Amino acid sequence: MDPLLGSNPRRVTMSIEVKMDWLATLGLDTEPQCGKLFNSSVHQRLFGQFDIRDEFAVAPVRYLLTAGTHEWATRRLFDGHTCRRLPYPRISIQGIDLEVCDITISLFPTDIAVARISAKAHLVGSGELERDLAALQRLRASKDIPEIRTLFDLLFARLAGLGAQPVRRNYKGFFIGEIQIPNHSDVFTRLVEDHGRDVVALLIGTSEPSSLQQDLIQRVLASNEDLNTKSKDDLMLLNRKGAIILRPAGHYRGPHAHRLSRTRDLAVINQFALKFLSDYGASAVRVDHSSATILSKLTKWVDQPELIFYSSVSQTNVWKTLSRATLLHNFVDAANSAR
Repeated sequence: MDPLLGSNPRRVTMSIEVKMDWLATLGLDTEPQCGKLFNSSVHQRLFGQFDIRDEFAVAPVRYLLTAGTHEWATRRLFDGHTCRRLPYPRISIQGIDLEVCDITISLFPTDIAVARISAKAHLVGSGELERDLAALQRLRASKDIPEIRTLFDLLFARLAGLGAQPVRRNYKGFFIGEIQIPNHSDVFTRLVEDHGRDVVALLIGTSEPSSLQQDLIQRVLASNEDLNTKSKDDLMLLNRKGAIILRPAGHYRGPHAHRLSRTRDLAVINQFALKFLSDYGASAVRVDHSSATILSKLTKWVDQPELIFYSSVSQTNVWKTLSRATLLHNFVDAANSAR
């Protein structure tokens, strides 16, 4: 029996801390605005942190909200209450306190924007981990959290120069959640063994873990096997909609000290690549020398990830799993066929 499919759940009273990142990807159809709304700079570190050579990078411009934009956004989110900096006032989501602590927009060439909202959440444990993991389903999709959805709509409206009111946009969403359980790592290992089914259910968005077929759970675990070979002190699973990282709270003893932030940044690149490749040849992407150069770079990212992430096997595995989950191979083949 796979250790993640154990069937003896333990009742453990706990408080669960969660770090959430929601990504929203949109192709702009108007000229991006900056002015007094955002502070902007080229975001070289997005690729530099992975030791990726310049010839393979597609560095975006990073937009950060000014104090005035924070004030404008919070006035609309919190019924007139304003603040000029992060974090924002707490949001209550059916028993979960949520605090927005970071906002950034990465604007890639061809005007593809990947906005990110980061938050910290706190859930008072029920004493049954399966119930608590099920409760965290409320945080998966940004479109299901009114305040987060409205904030994304406000950001895209301002960036696109569409005025001060939120404009409902059909953006592509992705989530990353790091769930910290306050137990020592030996207890954490047993919890993972007992509740792997519940973690898989949270990843794929199923509120009834008992309804999942065992072969489906096995497929999810197998597709993420390369991500979990180096450490027993955390667990990461991802699919095309998001990623879940489970780890014990407190001092982390494993080899993935920056797993959340690096997975998040790789997901930003992945979501840009997915949007660019799926739109290649359409009106949203200008088929010119610049876009052809980007396509050539992304083709290497998809076909030769070991070359791109030469210095890190772990990041190679995360990127390969993301690429497989989002079908980037299919999209890059179709884009190259359209040239």
